[in-house]
Parts: sequence; C-alpha cells; structure tokens
Amino acid sequence: MIELMIYLSMISVLVLVFNSFIVDVVHQSSRTVWAKTVEQDSRFILARIGQEIKTADTAAASSDRLDITRGADNIIIAFDSVGQSINYTINGVTEKLSGDSIIVNNLAFSLQGNMIDVVLDLENKNTGDSTTHPYALHSTFSAQPRNGVY
Repeated sequence: MIELMIYLSMISVLVLVFNSFIVDVVHQSSRTVWAKTVEQDSRFILARIGQEIKTADTAAASSDRLDITRGADNIIIAFDSVGQSINYTINGVTEKLSGDSIIVNNLAFSLQGNMIDVVLDLENKNTGDSTTHPYALHSTFSAQPRNGVY
C-alpha cells in the first residue's frame, strides 16, 4: 500500500512538471508569434516608405506626414493618431498601411538636407486574452529621393 502511494506521488510530480513545461512552451510560442507580427509589419511599413521616398520626384516632410510626387501621382503617408495607424493615400485613394493587430504609437518624418529621416514606433494590439503578450519596437531609418535611378 505504501509503495502504491509513493508511486502515485512520483507520477503526480512528473505529470505536474510535464504540464508546467508544456504551458511554458505554449506561452513562449505565443510571445514569439506576437513579436514576429510586429517585426513583420515594421519591415513592410519601412520598406514601403523607403521605396516611396527613393522613387519620388519630390518629397516634403512634416512631423507626421510625408508628401511625395512621382510623375502624375500624389502620395501622402500620414500617421493617424486617433486610429493609431498609418494611412497611405495615392491620388485621393486611401488605404491603411499598418496591420489590424498593430498599434502605431509614432510615425515621424524630418528633412535633413536631401535626406528624410523616419522614426516608427509599433506595438501589438492587446486583444484581452491570455495569448496576447506586450511587444514594442522602435525603428529609424533615412532615405533620399533618387530621381531617375529607379
């Protein structure tokens, strides 16, 4: 009888350790997914802004807005502080550049000579469930229009 109690105790401890391990793995996997989502959106947004700047005929930057002309196209990339997103407008047609699972905390442009500096702060949107883990990313880069290169 005592052997059975010892055996059950050992099995219970092993099951508890295994369960804890599985919970930790699932938790870390969820964190990784959220981090990848933020980083992927950041790469996409920065690549799109960089491409627009590099192919621009002219570019004018204000603190939260970039106005670009390229041929007959008028392009506006702007930070929407109310919706916490980035809007991309080309010839009057607007689309959201940032994903739905992302909060844009800051998008700032500054003109330094012919270079345009871009600052972007993103974080994942908290869905309120236990699978959401906070992850924020701060990115900066500079680009300049290269008329006729592209």
